[in-house]
Amino acid sequence: MVRQLKDLYAKTDLGALMRFGLVGITSSITYFLIGLAVERLTPIEPFTANLIAYFSAVSISYFGHHYITFRSTRPHREALPRFIPIMVFVLGSNQLMVLVIVNWWGLDYLWALIANVTMVPPLTYIFSALFAFGAPERRSSPPPDSGSRLDTDEHCAPERPVSPGS
Repeated sequence: MVRQLKDLYAKTDLGALMRFGLVGITSSITYFLIGLAVERLTPIEPFTANLIAYFSAVSISYFGHHYITFRSTRPHREALPRFIPIMVFVLGSNQLMVLVIVNWWGLDYLWALIANVTMVPPLTYIFSALFAFGAPERRSSPPPDSGSRLDTDEHCAPERPVSPGS
């Protein structure tokens, strides 16, 4: 894992970080505003408001990071199943922060939102870059031969007999 983090650091350029910031800020603002609005304007408890806010921002995060941040060539059928565990982990972290900050410490939900918006993005970047949106794996061996190669004797045109005097 340490080697992978060093490789990620070596490959990360300023442009990727700026794109991550753009997508992350958009997703975080969505999460923050929806969470705050749901918690302040409805009778919904902070824990549930946080779930609503989180799921409102996930699609921005996935599609933004896939297309903009990492410019991934990994097909969605591969990237999405890799992204889901990351988002489950992030959701668990989010909910844990709400539980601790609001329910255990008795602080306002606003503090949980601020903690989530500042602590979660670095983890999301690292896990997304290493696991979800990196280059698709290359096969270690070539694909099986389908028998359609043209350079074998059986697919070459038969030689014409050479007649004397030609």
